[in-house]
Amino acid sequence: MNTKAAGITVEFEEIKKEELAAAGALLDSCFPVRPGGHFFDDFPVWGPAGNEMMRLFGARAPGSASFIACAGARIAELRIRGAAAPLQVGVIGAVATHPDHRGRGLASAAVASALQWLDIERVGVTLLWGSEHELYRRMGFELCGEQRRAELVRLVDPKDQAKDLKIHEGWSDRLWPWVSRREVGLLLRDADQEWFSAHRGTRWFRAEKSGEVLGYAALGRGIDLPGIVHEWGGAPEVVRALLAYVLASNPEAQLLYPAGALGPLGLPEPEESIREYLCMARITRPTEVAQALGGPASRLTFTRSGAGQTWIIGWGDQTLGEVEPTGLSRLLFGPIDGLAEAELPAKLWVWGLDAG
Repeated sequence: MNTKAAGITVEFEEIKKEELAAAGALLDSCFPVRPGGHFFDDFPVWGPAGNEMMRLFGARAPGSASFIACAGARIAELRIRGAAAPLQVGVIGAVATHPDHRGRGLASAAVASALQWLDIERVGVTLLWGSEHELYRRMGFELCGEQRRAELVRLVDPKDQAKDLKIHEGWSDRLWPWVSRREVGLLLRDADQEWFSAHRGTRWFRAEKSGEVLGYAALGRGIDLPGIVHEWGGAPEVVRALLAYVLASNPEAQLLYPAGALGPLGLPEPEESIREYLCMARITRPTEVAQALGGPASRLTFTRSGAGQTWIIGWGDQTLGEVEPTGLSRLLFGPIDGLAEAELPAKLWVWGLDAG
């Protein structure tokens, strides 16, 4: 894909495996990586550990061997609680433009190249995490879904640790069966273990009894999610013991969780919890997405308006209204406010390490 920027024309091409080190150098220069660390330490899915369902696209300045802009896309399946089947999704990440070349539209062109590949692969919904909301809105993305954050000190007592459990720190391959059988989030296959276990900025905690792993929790991810527990598994009493262990040495730690997750853990919903959007989503094939979600969503119909700029939403023979393309993600995945929690069409949730 060619793009003209500030009088020069650059071409975005798929970055080959042997070129990943050069792409990593660009990403290292654009993100606040730790001293001596690398972007791929915190986002290994975009690096050599990524699987065959990932593509990274980059452009070089004329006459240069160095990349000046890049963006990545990958295809995965997302488990949504209550959905008829896993939903195929695209994930955008590793978006960067060299500081000397910003303001020329290169980031938009890089993301467009990634989206073009996803469109060719007929991916109907794409997710991303990023702070440049207006940039992504121009490309059809909109904020949607909900996540909550609360201080661990408001949820558990650091002294409330189970005496019969032994807590170990550090990644262990014995955690993989626990992680890969999660009921919600990206569906993880054996090919994903390499990149998932390669997150160097994440602290893992596992609870054992008589040598058997009974639960786990994950804290932080280098650049993103500092001091945040973003993933866990196990019986409620085991998870509570793990959170108490984390809190004992990390008094400022927070828990990131979906609505309704605390009750089953036997934890209170604090009044001081922070509610915020989960991600940005772009939906290009709403009928296919609604059918995959099943339930009430499958009864929705979507028809392009005469001008082709909006979607007419129907429910059986009834017309519900008309929305811009960016409104489709809120319709299917819900806003923070405006709908009762139980009425949100889909309980979208993506764990921290799954995000781009």
